[in-house]
Amino acid sequence: MAAPEMPVVRLTSPGEIAAAVPHLCGFVPSESLVAVSLRGERRRIGLSLRFDLPPAAVDEDVADQVAARLAHDNATAVVLVVYTEEAGA
Repeated sequence: MAAPEMPVVRLTSPGEIAAAVPHLCGFVPSESLVAVSLRGERRRIGLSLRFDLPPAAVDEDVADQVAARLAHDNATAVVLVVYTEEAGA
């Protein structure tokens, strides 16, 4: 028996990828950093990671963890989406 074909969804802009993040995570993130791995020349979506944002300062360990996981996933590009209620630059 042949495996069923997977549906193909084309996301053509960073905004479309950002709109797909809740689907990729399974919920709408809050106070989170979401990293979406894009693989290969066709930039297919790979690994999606969500990390809680620290309440005060940026944690360098989080950046190192995200980079290591994306490298392990063979990401050729990454989309980072920040969800926060905090105002700022």
